[in-house]
Amino acid sequence: MKKLSMWCAAAALVGIATANVAYAQSTAKTIAPAKMTCADFVTLEDVYKPAVVYWATGVDKLGVRETDQITIDTGHPVAEDITAACRATPKVKIVDKVKAMAKAGKLSIYKGN
Repeated sequence: MKKLSMWCAAAALVGIATANVAYAQSTAKTIAPAKMTCADFVTLEDVYKPAVVYWATGVDKLGVRETDQITIDTGHPVAEDITAACRATPKVKIVDKVKAMAKAGKLSIYKGN
């Protein structure tokens, strides 16, 4: 009888663990930053926004070199300005928005810019 109850408990535990994994997989969303629109960017959690901004500035041909230093302003995170701009233009790709803001001088995350 003890073996039967242990097997039932183990089966229930496996069922719960499997359900949690299936739920976690179904709620995950993967998107390529190059295809991300401003609407997608605005919906990201705030902790992930700077990573997307730094990724975009590194690949959008602004002359980024390996020796460039990144300025991280914790008092006014770089993503706040971009989030505000993206709310106004939600269909624009985030890479294009970052590039336009950097070239216009509205976004400067590299020393010397």
